[in-house]
Amino acid sequence: MNEKLARADGARSELAAQVEDIVAWHQHVDPLFGAIRARMAQTRDRIDDVPNRIAEALAPLAELVGSMSDQLETLLSASSPPVFSSDIADQVVERWEARTDTRRQATDLMMARGPEEDTVVLDARVDLEFAESW
Repeated sequence: MNEKLARADGARSELAAQVEDIVAWHQHVDPLFGAIRARMAQTRDRIDDVPNRIAEALAPLAELVGSMSDQLETLLSASSPPVFSSDIADQVVERWEARTDTRRQATDLMMARGPEEDTVVLDARVDLEFAESW
């Protein structure tokens, strides 16, 4: 029985030493935990302020974009080209085809006469450009 009491007393002493170690460790780290908790609270507060700070920072830009939107709408409504009837498109095609036919006829005429004859075929645009260069 004395042996059992001695073992129990040794276990109690060992347990008391461990408790003292844990208490010393806790007293050492508790202030660190407190500082970390305070920093975390400050961090949360700053994070909570971020949306408001972003909104304040972007407010001038949002105002400019809003005013630009109005100007773009005005430009869009003013810049729509007039609507042409299909007759005009047909007339443009006819003129183009007629001009192409005239050039084709002039080329055919020049090829038909052959190299013996001195034939000059002038395009009106070339003549105007040549006259302006003098």
